[in-house]
Amino acid sequence: MLDRTKTRCGARLLRASLLQPLRDVPTLNGRYDAVQELAQDFDVAGAVGACLARLPPDMDRQGGAAKAGDAWAVGSVGRR
Repeated sequence: MLDRTKTRCGARLLRASLLQPLRDVPTLNGRYDAVQELAQDFDVAGAVGACLARLPPDMDRQGGAAKAGDAWAVGSVGRR
């Protein structure tokens, strides 16, 4: 029920956040403000969700592979 992420990257980020929660108060406050803004404006939240749903499924891994110069990995991510 908790995982309503739109991308694999989001799911990995959620998992990491649950396993190692933030303790930095300014960062937490910024995150709370962002969540509050999205919770109050359903149109913006829906638009953000729609944009995230159109991203490549493993965009973060593709970016890491591209940075490392692994062209084969960039082309093969998400094909399995």
